[in-house]
Amino acid sequence: MILYGLNFNLQTQGQGFLTKTLFFSRRIYIIGAVMKKKWAAIILLLVLSFLMVTLPNVGIVKAESKTIVVPDDYSSIQAAIDHAVESDTIFVRQGTYNENLIITKSLSLFGENSHTTIINGGNIGTAVLIIADNINVAGFTVKNGESPTPDNYVAPDKTHGIHLLHVNNCNVSGNNVEYNGYGIWLYESSDNYINGNNCTYNFDGIRLEISYNNHMTGNKVEANRFGIRFDSSLGNTLRNNNLKGNTDDFLISEDSFVNYVDNSNKINDKTIYYWVSQSDKTVPSDAGIVILVKCTQIIVQNLNIQNKYYGIILADTQNSTIKNNQITDNYYGIWLYNSSNNLITENNIADNGYPGGINLYFSSNNIVSRNNFMDNFYGLKLIHSSYNNILENNIEKGPNEAIAIFDACKYNNITENNIQNNRGGIWFQTPTSYTDEKYSNYNRIVGNIIDSNTDWGIRLQPTVQNIFSENNITNNGKGVHLNARENTNEFYLNNFVNNTIQVEHYGVATWNKGNKGNYWDDYTGNDNNADGIGDTSYVIDENNQDNYPLMNFYIIPEFPSWTLLPLLIASTFAVIVIRNKIRKKGLE
Repeated sequence: MILYGLNFNLQTQGQGFLTKTLFFSRRIYIIGAVMKKKWAAIILLLVLSFLMVTLPNVGIVKAESKTIVVPDDYSSIQAAIDHAVESDTIFVRQGTYNENLIITKSLSLFGENSHTTIINGGNIGTAVLIIADNINVAGFTVKNGESPTPDNYVAPDKTHGIHLLHVNNCNVSGNNVEYNGYGIWLYESSDNYINGNNCTYNFDGIRLEISYNNHMTGNKVEANRFGIRFDSSLGNTLRNNNLKGNTDDFLISEDSFVNYVDNSNKINDKTIYYWVSQSDKTVPSDAGIVILVKCTQIIVQNLNIQNKYYGIILADTQNSTIKNNQITDNYYGIWLYNSSNNLITENNIADNGYPGGINLYFSSNNIVSRNNFMDNFYGLKLIHSSYNNILENNIEKGPNEAIAIFDACKYNNITENNIQNNRGGIWFQTPTSYTDEKYSNYNRIVGNIIDSNTDWGIRLQPTVQNIFSENNITNNGKGVHLNARENTNEFYLNNFVNNTIQVEHYGVATWNKGNKGNYWDDYTGNDNNADGIGDTSYVIDENNQDNYPLMNFYIIPEFPSWTLLPLLIASTFAVIVIRNKIRKKGLE
């Protein structure tokens, strides 16, 4: 067998390559005429296989990456980006570049000096928009030029500093990012590195939105409206970041709790304790903020936490104790989210903004007792939270309601609290829909002092089947503001004294239970048979009347704390023990 003529250069293109290919094919034809058919078929198959392997590489020459210098090679950074190819490096000499960059290819963009190499977006658009993977940006000041006055932050719907949009494996390091809407904003971006940046005077210093598994290390986030914010973002790792002097330092949406923030991160020179899946530990005394996620049996005590967005968060956390802490000047003083069987006791909780002192969201079977609340937006706020015991708290001087009960809060006991000098006492908010699922019902409000609240002692929006009994409702603007649609809420054995209006009525309720009515200090009826019950009804309106009004002030029985609180703790402990036994038995 003679195969010759297969000595052409694989890099040859055009006519020469075509001629030699035809020559080669002719040789195959001649040999096929001489040899037997089966040998021709085998040889043809071998040659075609060879061609299939080699032809894809014919004429491919890979370009080498190069370095472009601005302004030496191009006067603007964007021109350099437009003329660059994948993997090029663009080096930018110091100076101010009034540009809004869009980076659409994988390259590296390096500034000569992070303080003197300035990208100024001019408040007309995002300064650096990254929309390709594998991009490096380092060594710049990225700004939009806003005034540094504290009330002149750029609104977040305007311009941003460095925006990573739908990208992966990018590195943004060693930049000064200042006076932007969002300083560094990751949106639907994952596996990126945000390291060693200084983010100052932005609306958000660093914001992650629908972004996962990013790494943020050694960033200084200072003097922003918000420091670091997680929105719908999980699995991100934070190390050695320093948050300081932000109006609100650290924000987390309810679907963003599971991130990994170790104790090397600081907030106003105090440690961030962000524990995930920990148990049987006590939070150290140097805590600046405490976030417990999927934890059990953690003790948080003797801390002073102030001037944060959150003081203490328990998310998916059980059987833990928050005791004897000073929680002041935050937004969320203490926030429980989907957490149960916890004890919150003997804390001083003051001057916390919206939503207020203690917030129970989707949280049940907790005890909130003996806390002192002063001047919080709401003292306590409950949403979708049931079977909680709220007792023996002192709640005073709030600009709104002492206890605000929103959707779907059921079977809570609100007992023996002192609720004084707030705008309102206890408020059952209008449900988002008039269904049993959304109603807050089957709650017991018993034995409370509800006194000297400016607008109302109890405000009852549409809800059903709650019990109000043995409360002193005194010296309020309105004793009860009634807007319930059904008469299944029961009021009995309460004392209504010296309220400007006893009941402001836009709905209906039941005002006695059997022959147990209420004491009304403005009742003018008689008790001819001296049984302690008025002979005529106390009429509020044609739909509301107490048929068994008490002639004398009702003496509310004392429930000594040394019996009531241990009983509640013991019952909670019993539930925990039984639940653990059931769980262990199921694992056997």
